Amino acid sequence: MKIFDTVPSTDVNFVIDGFNSYLEKMTKEKSFNVTDFFKVSEKNFISADYRTKKLGGRGEILIIHDAGVGDFIMMSAAIREIRRIYPKAYIRLVIFPRAADMAEFCPYVDEVIYNRRSTDWRNFIALYKWNTDFVRKLLNRRIDICFAFSHYASTILLMYMCGAKERVTFDFTGGVEDWNGLTSAVPLDYLKSLATFRVPKFFSGTHHVDVNFAMVDYILRLPVENRSLEVWYTPQDLNIAREILSGVPGNVYALVMGGTGAQKKYPPEKYAEFVKLVLKEESDSTFVILGGGNEDLQAVEILKQNFEPEVFTKHFIDLTNKLHYRQSAAILNFCDMYIGNDTSPLHMASAVKCPILALYAGAKDLPESSLYYAFSCAPYKVPSVVVRPEHALSECLNDKNFSPHGCKVTDRAHCITQITPETLIKGFHLLKERISAKINEPLFM
Repeated sequence: MKIFDTVPSTDVNFVIDGFNSYLEKMTKEKSFNVTDFFKVSEKNFISADYRTKKLGGRGEILIIHDAGVGDFIMMSAAIREIRRIYPKAYIRLVIFPRAADMAEFCPYVDEVIYNRRSTDWRNFIALYKWNTDFVRKLLNRRIDICFAFSHYASTILLMYMCGAKERVTFDFTGGVEDWNGLTSAVPLDYLKSLATFRVPKFFSGTHHVDVNFAMVDYILRLPVENRSLEVWYTPQDLNIAREILSGVPGNVYALVMGGTGAQKKYPPEKYAEFVKLVLKEESDSTFVILGGGNEDLQAVEILKQNFEPEVFTKHFIDLTNKLHYRQSAAILNFCDMYIGNDTSPLHMASAVKCPILALYAGAKDLPESSLYYAFSCAPYKVPSVVVRPEHALSECLNDKNFSPHGCKVTDRAHCITQITPETLIKGFHLLKERISAKINEPLFM
């Protein structure tokens, strides 16, 4: 990798010393004022020429992503578009370890930097200290533009502290003007003034992928050329998938029973009843179980209990805890359908154009404000059917406490349990029809 000119260490130390001085002030006064922080830090950046001096003509771009695998896949195409618009730029991607496996072979960035932050995201002082240390390596470059695909306020702070001349993030709703909770979660909108460009978040009814694309087409005023998602796996990953599925007869369906958030998990015993309905119609079908972690292993054990051992052996390939994310994406490339919960493999399926039968927890009779994930994180540009409960259960009918999942009960499967296997098989048939008709948009049941 070519080594380019770096910022003089005296300039970096000057900026870092300024951050540390403000940390002392913040700790002593037990408060953080974003306007005051901006005035002090901006003065230091200007003194160190971070706002004017440029190194060469290639351009330095930083992209920051701070969430999990599914969210990363939904912004994968935005990375491609940034590279298309800036073909000669040196692009760095800062990413949290959860999505590192998916980012490792991204062809559109020159460098991947892992933010292995272990501090409590609700402890602002700890986050500030971590960012101060982390940005030292970033300050060694004159970053022209930073795109922060942020879910947490600490990422907006990192975007500013890295020294980027132009700073692009979402324009979060609300207008918090003062905040003194150094040991509580920072409101996203409190730090948005640190950006030079803010993209409207378009929360209502807009897909999260298109919100990410807005970083390009809204701010840069350049149309997105290709709106398809991507995942990046190696030829070796593809060969492993081929070997696993070699000789498997009939249709191959990926079955995903896991995910983050108990309310999003359809009970495995109900999945078992649905599989039995499918096998009555397609006696040679195979279900490939994807997932990882102890809870997914437990779900597989419950599923097994609903089948005779020889039936399970014949019709299931259990890959739980046996593959990393890239290999799971490669498996989905050979599947006839994704069947499962709202979780990261669903978005992998969208990226490899695998048709999707998804189950979401948000009931049909809830107001749109409580169905954020049902619409903004639905399958993207692929034949798909999204099955939802008809009615919210009593605990979830009151919309005063917003829940983006619709279902507010977080410790167990709740509203989603009302979806019957018979309803799911109807969705299965509808999806078959949409595949034949080549309809690449979700149908919400």
